Amino acid sequence: MSHVIRRAAISDWLHALASEDRALAWLELRQDRGFPRINPDERIKAIDFALAEGTETARPFLDRDVFGIADSLGVRVCVNLGPNEIAGSLMRAEYDVETRTIILYQRSVDAADQMLDGAFPRIPELYLAHELFHHLAAYSQAYPLSRLSPGDGKKISRRYEIAAHAFARLLTGFPALPNILDSLLLIERGLLTPFQWDGMWRAARTAVGEHEPYALKLSG
Repeated sequence: MSHVIRRAAISDWLHALASEDRALAWLELRQDRGFPRINPDERIKAIDFALAEGTETARPFLDRDVFGIADSLGVRVCVNLGPNEIAGSLMRAEYDVETRTIILYQRSVDAADQMLDGAFPRIPELYLAHELFHHLAAYSQAYPLSRLSPGDGKKISRRYEIAAHAFARLLTGFPALPNILDSLLLIERGLLTPFQWDGMWRAARTAVGEHEPYALKLSG
């Protein structure tokens, strides 16, 4: 980890977020284009449903090697050693639904490993598991796409991301909902300040009904 967060503190900080799935999921949901049009109660329902879907979908695969799961599902896994930035976006991994192929971007894996300073050695499995959820959502007869779509038929794409985060977390044992890595990488690159993070985090916890003080801030 860089000077922004002390290396010795990162593991404790991640474990302190272990019970904060709803707030982390809210940070993911707020990136959805339709977020302003979703009323606050429906946001919470969407978050809870997506977290539950990801967790339940992971249960049949517990205690199995993630790469082995991919192989058993007929999913090809490739590693891209080239640039991991496409059109200004950092790519961790991506799933091609037509070829049933998952691409892991080695530079993103290395960046996360360096940032976490060995606190979690299973980054490749974490990124792979996230994309495996999208494969299951697309191809499993037991998992129709409609299950993460609201009753009015409008697609809220970030529901799938929340569910995929929950799926990957349970399969790999990552301490918190893995989208926290996105925030940490933005801070690492200077695109998000610790002060901005603290403000986002307070808003997220308030939105999901958590009003107790949060002691582990990134700033100050």
